Amino acid sequence: MRDYQNYLFDLYGTLVDIKTDERDPEVYHKLRRYFWFNGASYEEKELYDAFFEEISLEEERRKEEGREVEIDIRNVFYELYARKDVYPSERTVEKTALRFRKYSRKELRLYTGAIELLRTLKRKGKTILLVSNAQAVFTNEELKKLHLDTVFHGYYLSSDFGYKKPDELFYKKILKDNDLIPSDCLMIGNDRYSDVYGAKRLGMDTYYIRSSLSPKKDYPVKATYEQRGMNLNTLLKKLLDTRPVR
Repeated sequence: MRDYQNYLFDLYGTLVDIKTDERDPEVYHKLRRYFWFNGASYEEKELYDAFFEEISLEEERRKEEGREVEIDIRNVFYELYARKDVYPSERTVEKTALRFRKYSRKELRLYTGAIELLRTLKRKGKTILLVSNAQAVFTNEELKKLHLDTVFHGYYLSSDFGYKKPDELFYKKILKDNDLIPSDCLMIGNDRYSDVYGAKRLGMDTYYIRSSLSPKKDYPVKATYEQRGMNLNTLLKKLLDTRPVR
């Protein structure tokens, strides 16, 4: 394998295993109490329906022809309060979003070897960047929880930018911000469309890992390197052509 200077990592399904269920009625049973505490009275089913309706409305507002746009989930929670004539502070919106994530998240863990992989690359003088289709209000907290918040040289979350992988605007921003040459970059992820197709269009090499969170239906594009099954120790060995650091 070539020796790259810059490594771009997807997060969920590549470094982190996560399971969420945003359609679990229990989520809205708990969440309605927090809305009530902040002055907005909802019935459980009413809140469930309003949440998904507001997501659709926000997606429609952000829609751009030919672009992979991303919403900011905080706007959805703000509008849920506004429906009840409550106009919350940014902090209240953020705390509500975090409650929602806590209630809907069933599992969150690092894949074995994730920290060793990142720290080893960093010690080798490589630039490591996080590139994720994710909601910053959720992910920033989860990075802290997993002790990943200080590992990367920088991280790019789609909700902060308004566009998501594989949109070329998202990838171009990363390249420009960090003065990167695409041929010196390797994008590592578990999604052929977002990670492989998106990065290849900008001239980057790609490493595809099929994990339990990979889309069941493969997008028809081939990565530069491919790995079946989640094993980050195998990935590290391939990246450095050496044994994993223990």
